[in-house]
Amino acid sequence: SRRPLTPEEAKALVVIASHMARRMTVLIRQLLTAYQQLLEKQVPLEQHFRLYKYLERFQAHFRSRMNPRRSKVAAYNSQEKLNELAISLLSQLLFCTGTSGRQRLWTSLFDGELS
Repeated sequence: SRRPLTPEEAKALVVIASHMARRMTVLIRQLLTAYQQLLEKQVPLEQHFRLYKYLERFQAHFRSRMNPRRSKVAAYNSQEKLNELAISLLSQLLFCTGTSGRQRLWTSLFDGELS
């Protein structure tokens, strides 16, 4: 069984995620731009290989790690809803690549409940 993260472990993961996101800023922007363009043109997401692979991997990871019996998880019962979540999280991650990105990521994860 998994144990909850300590605040120190959570902060370390935020540092790592923020650093990795900063290194991938260009790719994150490209994926978000491609998503928007495909939606506007009503082109299937499968037409953009990199975006489709990201969404596919996100869905697989989400389904393998999350308990579908939990009500908040059950809300993501379709491919479309999972895609929306994946894009939303990618968009949030983009905001964590700039100045004070690490603090923004921390706040977004915990609503400032932890110090």
